[in-house]
Amino acid sequence: MDAKVIVDISHESDADATISTSNAITCLTTNPFFTTPAVSLAAMKADNDDFIEKIALAEDGGKEATRVKNLARAKVNKNYRKQGNYVNLTCDGDWEKAESSGFRLVHPRTPSSKLQLGAENTNVGGVILVFCYLNFKKLISRVIQITKTPEDAKSWNLVGVTKRQKHNVSNLTRGDTYYVRLANVTDPNVIEFCEPFSIVVD
Repeated sequence: MDAKVIVDISHESDADATISTSNAITCLTTNPFFTTPAVSLAAMKADNDDFIEKIALAEDGGKEATRVKNLARAKVNKNYRKQGNYVNLTCDGDWEKAESSGFRLVHPRTPSSKLQLGAENTNVGGVILVFCYLNFKKLISRVIQITKTPEDAKSWNLVGVTKRQKHNVSNLTRGDTYYVRLANVTDPNVIEFCEPFSIVVD
């Protein structure tokens, strides 16, 4: 698959979860790519609206109101995951379809043909996971760089050199947009960076 949407919003704040769900509902409504959603959009909206109400009622920190709010949140999480899995199945890696769904994407829009890689947020704030699933013959290492200003050639910072398929990058500022690029170093020391791709850090 070249494109895949994120289906887990359990790590998002309550407010962000309602926004993610609202975006998905808006973009899936009358979308010609997704004509048989896994969850009724009306039901998904009703559960999200109920969750928004419960958030407001739980602002005073009362135990019962918080418990009820968390139950409403669980419904929203379940709907989002189920709908996201449907989107991924329907898209089958097609970027245009995935992007039109309103879900956030895992993979970059224009990855190098030689690399299948991406980045996603983890369950730890300020930490992302960069991954490359292709194994290369005579692989010496993978070089991972990151920046907030990709147009500045000198701004790229080295954050990892590894042979592993996955690498955590930590100490990032939550809410900021970072650009990531990766190069496979192969014999005889051939280095070719992919096109940078962006991620908003949770």
